Amino acid sequence: MSQKHKDRFIQFRKEEIANAIAKSKLKLQKNNYFEEQKQLPWYKRRLYINIFFSSLSLIIIIGLLLIAFFIGKTF
Repeated sequence: MSQKHKDRFIQFRKEEIANAIAKSKLKLQKNNYFEEQKQLPWYKRRLYINIFFSSLSLIIIIGLLLIAFFIGKTF
């Protein structure tokens, strides 16, 4: 191998190690975030989960009201 190839290989390995370190830090940050979310009460957790469950509850309530309306209308 020529010196040029060795230099490229060394640079590639340095970048690979830097990427592995960055990936590890990101994974650690995600784990810390999820641990913090678990410690919060349910109503302070992630917004999209709360929106999903509140819309699901709203759909169930509307469905029950429609069923009650049709039952009341037939009797």
